[in-house]
Amino acid sequence: MQKLIVITLFAILAAGASVGYLMYRQLGTATVTLGGAPELAATAGGQQCGDIGFSVKARSLGQWLYNVPKGKTISGTFSVSGNDSQDIGFSIWSPTNRVVQFETDRAHELEFEVVGTVRGNYRFDFDNRHSSFTEKDVTVSLCVA
Repeated sequence: MQKLIVITLFAILAAGASVGYLMYRQLGTATVTLGGAPELAATAGGQQCGDIGFSVKARSLGQWLYNVPKGKTISGTFSVSGNDSQDIGFSIWSPTNRVVQFETDRAHELEFEVVGTVRGNYRFDFDNRHSSFTEKDVTVSLCVA
């Protein structure tokens, strides 16, 4: 009788470990580099403005680099296509790997402004790692002054 109980417990533990491993593999995340640059056009105020769009897959952190000259300011918004429940995490990092803007809550739409105190590539992170199944389409509208 004890052997039957031990075998049953071993089978239950093995099945649980197998299911846990499969779930763990599905929840793996990826960091993806997003390419492209917005086509900037001059505005009446003397700024250069443009839009660019990205798709950030589920369980992914999309990273986009944008070169900001020293002394220039970039400002704008990002928005996620769809209804208000379509949200994404957002942060901006300087070329020296310091946080310029970090949002603690995921957002559907958000404004940003970065003053280029250091020349170089600023990294925009779009964090969709919380979403198990939904890919997000993100549009960034920015102006350089």
